[in-house]
Amino acid sequence: MAVTFVENTLHFLGIYEIKKVIIEGNNQFPDKTDEIIKNGLDEGNKLPIF
Repeated sequence: MAVTFVENTLHFLGIYEIKKVIIEGNNQFPDKTDEIIKNGLDEGNKLPIF
């Protein structure tokens, strides 16, 4: 899975504190794709940035 690859790469670079927001369901509900992606991005924007 791509998330695991990116996480392992960040660990290799010394970055261990990772917050993840995974947006799923946009292929299952093609009529709601824009709404699902927007909601996921909004959730990601709520995470604190150090």
